[in-house]
Amino acid sequence: MFVEKNNRTDAEMSRLKETVLAYSKNVPMNYRLDEVFFIDQFPLTSIGKVKRYELREIGAELLSNRHRMASAQEIKKPSMDLLDRIFCDIMQIQKLSHDDTLEQLGMDSLQLFELSTEIYRLFNRDIGEYLNRSMKISELKNLVEKNACGERTIGYDISQFPLKKTVMSQMILQLLLRTFRVIWRFEVAGIENIPSEGSYILCPNHETHLDGMWVFSCLEHKKLLKIKCLAKQEHLNRFVSRFGLRMLGGIPIDRSGNFVPALNRCLRCLQSEESIVLIHPEGTRTRNGQLGAFKAGAAQLAKDAAVPMIPVFMKGGYTIYPSTSKLPKLFDWKNKSRYRIHIVFGTAINGESLNAVQMTELARKQIVEMQAQINCQE
Repeated sequence: MFVEKNNRTDAEMSRLKETVLAYSKNVPMNYRLDEVFFIDQFPLTSIGKVKRYELREIGAELLSNRHRMASAQEIKKPSMDLLDRIFCDIMQIQKLSHDDTLEQLGMDSLQLFELSTEIYRLFNRDIGEYLNRSMKISELKNLVEKNACGERTIGYDISQFPLKKTVMSQMILQLLLRTFRVIWRFEVAGIENIPSEGSYILCPNHETHLDGMWVFSCLEHKKLLKIKCLAKQEHLNRFVSRFGLRMLGGIPIDRSGNFVPALNRCLRCLQSEESIVLIHPEGTRTRNGQLGAFKAGAAQLAKDAAVPMIPVFMKGGYTIYPSTSKLPKLFDWKNKSRYRIHIVFGTAINGESLNAVQMTELARKQIVEMQAQINCQE
């Protein structure tokens, strides 16, 4: 939390900090504060909006200084009890056995991500790459307290992603996006809902392999340098798809196993630099053209990064590129016209007063409403 000093004395700031942190202990974990920072003035844009990404940089620097000043013993000493409280809060249980595995506790992927995020925030330990459901609580505590190394659950260094964009990759991306706008007829609405600056998460429904490219084609040229997306790790196996990862700022994700490292990497990107991250809440492409169930990972990521998520509705993609086709259709010869692609950007959803599940439900509701509106217009 950041507070402007406003000529407060050191004693006044100390009392205010104690009061706020004491109140914070009585609210759910998602809303608890780790620290209160006093700054001279909030960094503002030319129209008076707070530059949140600059605040994140200020906070990261102040927290880094605090961690350097603390001794290793001071950090480790409260870890046993604090870790127990984290487990109990996340799982909503009273007691736990250190011999229990994460699977026995019934932890789902979203709870694993929440656990990993809390451990990184409180202990500055990134354990996402070592998490697996067969791990005992005692083994996880050993990772945190002794900063030990476990067995990696992914076969690549997630910190190397997204791959650095090259001049060639940017030129090819620009060429592809312009070509798409010529081949297909785009009807775009809600552009005004896209923030002019800062980080945010785009959450479109998932119809085809080209959804991300189509959505990115609606963005201004200067924003393309900031784009990132989650992509299945199998794209690393082929040269062409790996080059696609480089173009789109792809972060590989193990969809059938531990996707915590990918979400953690997205979180670091959103917190450390201005990023536009695209995540499909459905997790996988539709097989029948219908909207699938939404997962709450994107919403939890938005909450943890304190950035808005923007629902995006797409229609027409499945007609052009159904799951049974190897290549997209380029022209509607029957009607002698270009195929249409509808893309509608919904209103931003912020997580100040909502949990991840509520944010996800609201995003799906918006997409369903946008879908009904487009259907009525046709």
